[in-house]
Amino acid sequence: MAELFPILKNTLTADQAKALSDAIKSQETAPESYILADCVSVTVEKNKVCLELPFDLGKKCIDIPVRVPNGTAVSACVSVKKKFGVPVGVNFCIYLADEEIACAYYGI
Repeated sequence: MAELFPILKNTLTADQAKALSDAIKSQETAPESYILADCVSVTVEKNKVCLELPFDLGKKCIDIPVRVPNGTAVSACVSVKKKFGVPVGVNFCIYLADEEIACAYYGI
């Protein structure tokens, strides 16, 4: 601990220094979560679905790996990935009849 925070060497007890060190190390494996932002109904065109994504990611398209006729209505859902409560990416998934058929992740 002293090598990481030499200025704190004489101000923290050994237990406090260990707790601080453990807290810093635990950030490397920070809890991640996905928060559903929204689902919208869209139609398939040329076997792909396009959607304008948040966080200035722009318009993104997902190719659908199964043959789906043009004009078929599907659900496009966007979830925001957070790490320590801070958005770090967006998951964009396509559902047909409540089954996930394609998904893509875009980091921020």
